[in-house]
Amino acid sequence: VEGRRTVSRLYNDIEKLGEIFGIEDKAQAMISDMKTREQAIADKVSTLEDTDKVTVLTVQMVYENEFFGRKDTDFTYDLIEKAGGICLDEAFGKQSIENLIALNPDVLVIINRTDSPAQEKIDALKSNPSLSEVNAVKNDRFVSLDYVDFYGGNYETIDAIESLACGQPVGEETSPATSQTPVESNGVEADNHYPVTVETYDQNGEIVEQTFEACPERVVSISQANTELLIALGLTDKIVATAHRFSPVYERMADEYNSIPFIAESGYPSKEVVLDQKPDL
Repeated sequence: VEGRRTVSRLYNDIEKLGEIFGIEDKAQAMISDMKTREQAIADKVSTLEDTDKVTVLTVQMVYENEFFGRKDTDFTYDLIEKAGGICLDEAFGKQSIENLIALNPDVLVIINRTDSPAQEKIDALKSNPSLSEVNAVKNDRFVSLDYVDFYGGNYETIDAIESLACGQPVGEETSPATSQTPVESNGVEADNHYPVTVETYDQNGEIVEQTFEACPERVVSISQANTELLIALGLTDKIVATAHRFSPVYERMADEYNSIPFIAESGYPSKEVVLDQKPDL
């Protein structure tokens, strides 16, 4: 599907960050580790026949007689398919409970946000008598997915696929033994690395080229996923401000994350607030 967000696009983002900050080796090491774990999941689910695969629907919000779903171009679709499931996500936005009943998913992926915890939504779904015969509700098959792990994606996105692949119950955080700890980095690895030109997107979603004459030193990251990715690449010292936190921060990077000044605790900061930080990225 054109425009679908995928893990492959996430790898491309990590590769570009490696180029921009002159840490290609570290970026490639992260990508290699993620791909190894992704392949292990693929090997595990490759033996499943289509008739053995579970159908999965994503629920972001729950209302009285409606739910908020995700589209088939969203990251959730790729995560579910890579975990061996059959994704039922089709439309973005509010949908009727009748549609959920008609789809009758085997598993419900519930988006977990700090302002809308997964467990509250699970409780609401389980207490709705009209949903009592939906397979996922009847068999208590719910998986919690942190908002940050699918909205843009980051290093922990592979944790999310592993969690989906094993149908891990809500409330048990996945922290695989193979997870990489944040790497140390002082930025550029070679004096002759710059200038560097990479393809990126403008505010209209069009592909444009951007040239960096030197390693960025003042980064404003307005997405939690991007901030955690920069931390995992060892670039915490380059981040002067962050914003838009909607998920719990992974414990192993919480101290670094919380040391970064916030210019908007939830939502996006204004252009003026961002420019006040004098960012070069």
